[in-house]
Amino acid sequence: MSKIDEMLKNEKVEWKKLGDVANCFAGGTPKTSVSSYYDGDIPWIRSGEINFNVIKSSERNITEEGLNKSSAKMIRPNSVVLAMTGATVGRSAVVEFHTSCNQSVAAIENDEKILNYKYLYYYISEDCIINLATK
Repeated sequence: MSKIDEMLKNEKVEWKKLGDVANCFAGGTPKTSVSSYYDGDIPWIRSGEINFNVIKSSERNITEEGLNKSSAKMIRPNSVVLAMTGATVGRSAVVEFHTSCNQSVAAIENDEKILNYKYLYYYISEDCIINLATK
């Protein structure tokens, strides 16, 4: 029995599709050749920062111009992020602050009235760990 199954034992749970209780999207990367897109005030996380952790700050920032002229999107606090490429592929994290992300990161913003972000993180993390361990 998994940790999630143990936590839900004897609880009434209504199972729903993720798309019914959360908004899922990928980020974007401003053109690296345009220096005015970088080193601004907008946090911008990359897949290498995701490692089954809580992210409290970003290693890089972009500018408002970089955000607006790319497919980067803002992510609200207490969202779950997933690394889609790179050395941390398949790993998840929680972001505690307003941030944006690059195209190697998927964000999941839960409907707080229906789905607790911590539960979502643990559920996804457990599934990711099992999948990574069996490869």
